[in-house]
Amino acid sequence: MSYRRKYLKRVVWLSLFLLPLLATAQTAGGEGGGSGNSGSSGTEQKAPSSKLERQKAKQKWKDERKKKMIDEKARKEYRKKYNNDKRTRKQMKKTARKSKRHNENKRKFFLFRWFSRN
Repeated sequence: MSYRRKYLKRVVWLSLFLLPLLATAQTAGGEGGGSGNSGSSGTEQKAPSSKLERQKAKQKWKDERKKKMIDEKARKEYRKKYNNDKRTRKQMKKTARKSKRHNENKRKFFLFRWFSRN
């Protein structure tokens, strides 16, 4: 019975100490908090007011987007090239093993021969 009492005391003390921390962590300014501006972050800038400012902002956005798209395309091409080389190397190793086995007049393991489709 005494171990239950100790356990209960520990739970009560931990809850007393952690409850205020958990309560403050919820209102510390997450996205769902009561800060008033739902959906917008603090890093977002105010919309430009004059036509010239809007045009500059639009041009800046277009340039950034163009750079981003070029980077993404280069990244995609690199991945495509690397994966093809990887597949090719894997196939070459497989073929080399097969030809080595064939040249040494060794057959495949019997379970492979029994359960192969050929």
